[in-house]
This record gives sequence, structure tokens and C-alpha cells, in this order.
Amino acid sequence: MKDDKTTEAQPAPVARPYDLQRDAFSLMRDEPFYARIFARMDKTATTGIPTAGVRFNKEKLRFELVYNPIFMGNLSRAARIDVLKHEGAHIFLDHCTTRTVAEEHHRMWNVATDLAINSYLEHLPEGCCMPGEGPFAEYPPYKSAEWYFNKLKQDGEPDNDDGDDEGEGKGPGNPCEN
Repeated sequence: MKDDKTTEAQPAPVARPYDLQRDAFSLMRDEPFYARIFARMDKTATTGIPTAGVRFNKEKLRFELVYNPIFMGNLSRAARIDVLKHEGAHIFLDHCTTRTVAEEHHRMWNVATDLAINSYLEHLPEGCCMPGEGPFAEYPPYKSAEWYFNKLKQDGEPDNDDGDDEGEGKGPGNPCEN
């Protein structure tokens, strides 16, 4: 006998909104080095940038982490933790304060600093600036930001329009402005 009942499509489960505090807490618990960085940082969710970034707010005299909750929510836990480590590294390596370049070279410096940091992180999202991969296939890992910056100036910055400019978002100001 044939069942005449029609099966209603079940609505897709609603994903929980991304909770930065949970990841920040676990990072601070598991790797206390980051505790001081994240405890003293303002954190702002916005869809005005594609990924995440840090900047120094001169008016508040505080670092700020800005992140896209949709981007972060779609990553694995390991990738989210590495993104947070990546952003924290920009702070402790002084990429947003004393180690900066002229405004016209800001994007190239951002790529160079990303390459230097990303050499040490294993779980970053696909498409990030990574030595030995994609447009940086000929770039060795574990070099300084200055080394990558000089190499990019020598080679010309690769066209990397994959939307993963950590911190280069479409929002106001530069995430690492000083």
C-alpha cells in the first residue's frame, strides 16, 4: 500500500551564532601567553570586513580585534584558534605599532607580516597567505616580515584577490593603523 502522506521538508538547523568568548577563553586557558593580549583587547563583531584583523585605537589607547562572525563561525575550531593566534601575533610582533611602513606600502606590509606569522600556524583557513603555497610557492617559510616585504618589493606583489586579506577589510580605516 502506498503512503499518500507528503513529506515536509525539515528546516535546516540554525547554526549557533559565533561565540568569540568561548574560543578566546580556551586559547587563554590552553596557551596562557595569549591571555594578556586578549584580556586587554576590545573585540568587535562586524560584517564590514571579510575575515578578521587587529588595530590600535589611538583614541582609546587600546588594541581592537575586529572579526566577521560569519567567517569565524564557518571555520573549524582549530582554524578559529589559529586565526586568533595570527591576530595576536600581529600585536606581540609590533606589526600595528612600531614596525610599520609608509601608507602606500601598507597592503604589501600586511601580506609580508601575514607570511611571517602564518609559517608557524598549521590550521589556518584555505587561501591564506602561506609561504610555499599558491602565489607564494617560491617563498621559504620562517622568514621575518622584513624579509618577505623586501622579497615582495623585489618580485612585485602577487595578485591575491581571494578575499582573505586578514584585516584589510572594507571597513573604515586600516586595521593596523598607528
